[in-house]
Amino acid sequence: MYHPHVNVQAVQRSTKLIFGSILGGLFLLFGIGALAVGTLTSSPDFTQLRSSVEVTYPLPNDKKFTRRVGPATSDWVGMSQISNHLLMAVIASEDTAFFSHDGVDYHELKESVRKDLKEKRWARGASTITQQLIKNVYLSRQKNLWRKFKEILWARELDKVLSKSETLAFYVNLVEWGPGIYGIRQAAHHYFKCTPAILSARQAAFLAMLLPAPVKYYSYFKKRELSDFANRRVAQILRVMNRMGFLEDGEFQIALHESLWGETVPFADPNLPVPSDLSEGEDLPVPPSQTEPAFTSPESVTPADTAIIKEDPVSPEEPVGGVKEETP
Repeated sequence: MYHPHVNVQAVQRSTKLIFGSILGGLFLLFGIGALAVGTLTSSPDFTQLRSSVEVTYPLPNDKKFTRRVGPATSDWVGMSQISNHLLMAVIASEDTAFFSHDGVDYHELKESVRKDLKEKRWARGASTITQQLIKNVYLSRQKNLWRKFKEILWARELDKVLSKSETLAFYVNLVEWGPGIYGIRQAAHHYFKCTPAILSARQAAFLAMLLPAPVKYYSYFKKRELSDFANRRVAQILRVMNRMGFLEDGEFQIALHESLWGETVPFADPNLPVPSDLSEGEDLPVPPSQTEPAFTSPESVTPADTAIIKEDPVSPEEPVGGVKEETP
């Protein structure tokens, strides 16, 4: 049988050429992909947060409201003018690892992914205060993987630009505390007729309790009375503040029994789980980061103290500071 002469060197050169082309194509695709991702995820100029930025808040019936937020605005309240109780209540409720993470709480993120995959829905929140700031200033309220990806990347970048104090101050001046109540100056005056500087521990815990659903939970203020759900939730925020060293034992006991508006305060054992809000038929939304506190008093915060309920029943449309619903 006739066998044509095979030029081995030519075959080897062709193979190398083909392999090199494929490899080059892959590198080109990788480069284009990296450039696209880099462009699409290019972070904003976070230094503008030290002056002011325009923030859009969603309203009912697809309406929107825009206001400027930042130290350069007249409504701004600086850290030195805000009660330490309020700042610590927000941390105890929303992000106990705030002072130790780099903008993202990876433990809570892992638990959130595990929960979401198990239930095949957005079942558990994991956003830190830094991530919430990013979402509410720069991103949409829709829950999707691309938004979450950008939120995580940008939160890490923001944590490199702003100090923890700057981030926390911006957050409490940014969020909605009730229907049409934006920023801590308006919140303190509306709910307690006082300045943010003199908010008590219980008043602060009440305000922090509102954050997951400020419009919905506004009904407690209208009635001037807390439900069993709300009273227990406030008590547990106070307990976390106490365990983290933000609140002395004596202050903790006083705050448990303090009246907000002259109402009778029923006893609420902060060691017991928070019950369902019977008036609303809804469990407590997830406090995002409550198993790895940034720092504690000698008696550490335990998961039982802070992991109250690990579901997040909020709707896909999230307003600044929580779920957006019609005013009760």
